[in-house]
Amino acid sequence: DIINIYLGQFLGSVSLIFLSLLFAFVLNYIPSKEILGLLGLIPIFLGLKVLLLGDSDGEAIAKDGLRKDNKNLIFLVAMITFASCGAD
Repeated sequence: DIINIYLGQFLGSVSLIFLSLLFAFVLNYIPSKEILGLLGLIPIFLGLKVLLLGDSDGEAIAKDGLRKDNKNLIFLVAMITFASCGAD
């Protein structure tokens, strides 16, 4: 099970890196600084969403998934890593 957890952590981190590179490539072709300035509204929107709706880290879903079976452990750990932005 430990190998599956490490593999899931690795896949989640790699997917975050590739997604970041994709966004960097796409944003390289946006010419206007005003449009890039609007991207600062995204964290504000996400913060307001957490403030109003509460924080859901997906821990309950992860615990429920681990109780059922360990078949999807790699996928589950990868999704938890992706959702938490690989901070841990």
